[in-house]
Amino acid sequence: MKLANDKIAAPDLTQTPEDQERSPKPPLEPAPALALDLALDSALDSAPAPSQTPEYQDQSQETLTAPSQAPKKTPGKAKRKANRSTVRKRVFTVLSLTLTVILVWAIARFVWQHFSEFKALWQKPIPAVVWVMLPVSWLLMVTVNSELLRWPVTAYGIKLTFLEGLALNMAASAINYVIPLKSGSGLRGLYLFSNRGMRVSHYLATLGSVTTMTLSTASFFAFVGLVYLWAQGHQPSPILPIYFGSTALFGLGSVLFLGRMPFKLPSKLQAIADGWDLLRSNGRLFLRLTVLQAGYFFSWAFFNWVTLAAFGVYLNPFEIVFFSGGQIHATIVNLTPAGLGVVEAFSVYAGKVMEFTPAEALSAQGLNRLTAVIMLAFFGLWGWLYLTRLIRREKISAPPKP
Repeated sequence: MKLANDKIAAPDLTQTPEDQERSPKPPLEPAPALALDLALDSALDSAPAPSQTPEYQDQSQETLTAPSQAPKKTPGKAKRKANRSTVRKRVFTVLSLTLTVILVWAIARFVWQHFSEFKALWQKPIPAVVWVMLPVSWLLMVTVNSELLRWPVTAYGIKLTFLEGLALNMAASAINYVIPLKSGSGLRGLYLFSNRGMRVSHYLATLGSVTTMTLSTASFFAFVGLVYLWAQGHQPSPILPIYFGSTALFGLGSVLFLGRMPFKLPSKLQAIADGWDLLRSNGRLFLRLTVLQAGYFFSWAFFNWVTLAAFGVYLNPFEIVFFSGGQIHATIVNLTPAGLGVVEAFSVYAGKVMEFTPAEALSAQGLNRLTAVIMLAFFGLWGWLYLTRLIRREKISAPPKP
């Protein structure tokens, strides 16, 4: 017996038709996209039931009809899980919006108090070559990032075209500027789950693996930049080398040991460990991801260098990798929409360490965000329309379900 619709859970075959008529309908589980907004922990809690997965649909008649294998759901438990997920999402959203308001107010107050300094910076003519390099460097960074997110899912048999991956990344990046708490990741997960048949647990495994690689790469280069700054007589906080060094070591330990532990990890971490082990076991894919990670970091650093150079701040390679590594960490935390305020705070701190003014740091970051918003206003809309057209075309060409 096959399930007619993979969105509907298999019935309890131990009940008679009369019992099924009288029994209350179990509530719907929370959508995976909502759970992805909360981050890795809550998303795993809302993973689809076995009856929603392709593996379950491929089971034989005997497995489905065996009374001991029939799925049993408790409506009360499912409802409590959905309520907890909703409460966590609301709490995180309120905290994120509160933090955003506080940080934006602090930045606006600082700009108002130093308005003459900002005015003088923005009145200086920006070289034409910088205006050309701004969109080019941004497009390079986002394109490399889309490839970095497109290739890991191939480990699970999901193949996206170059344009499909780019459109998905553009649309997700645009959403990140509007809604906090990893909404871009939620959009990507929803698309892959709904239109490519990818399991939520598999998506979270790839997302966790790529995030670990990104943080580890940024930490390594930021640590190298810190060593250079100390050698030049600068005095960054002693907390930074501990933080960046431990994160880089964690990434190295993940490459060597994660997925090969002699003991069972908690379920949330085990999903990431399994996905990481799968990526690592494919040598060619892992090498490709390593090269893409380095390319993404240096394209991010180049974009930052261009925005700083627009205001007369020219950093050497060691300084820019420290600056960019810290920004990547501040962005991935994503406590606010697109890290608004958090990235600016680190930029001001980095400027203090490397001896350029807070006005220069905030002006460069303002130009950074202005470029991203203008580009995403066009490419984000293009990505959304491209994906919508692709989905409609595939639905039309798909054979009707029996």
